[in-house]
Amino acid sequence: MSVDDKIRKLCSQLLSAPEDSAEFHRIFADLKTARRELVAHLKQTASDGIRQREWMKPGESDKHQNEGRQPYRSREGGNGDGSAGDLKSLDAKKGDSQKKSE
Repeated sequence: MSVDDKIRKLCSQLLSAPEDSAEFHRIFADLKTARRELVAHLKQTASDGIRQREWMKPGESDKHQNEGRQPYRSREGGNGDGSAGDLKSLDAKKGDSQKKSE
């Protein structure tokens, strides 16, 4: 039995139960529990729908750049092959800057 059917059945029982009776309060408590189940089910369904829509959304394209960017190594100068010679020249530059600061 679905939650909707359960709620309908409990509502009809509640209407026929004498007010302020133990049966009335039991049915009312069952009705509140069924309502919580329905709300949880609806939240889960909505959450699944949102996830599915996000998944199905078309991807964003790359933004156009008016100016091309140079690769990292060519911006740094040197021959860009990452050789030990580059490191030696870098150490020499550091040495010069350390001497200037002293």
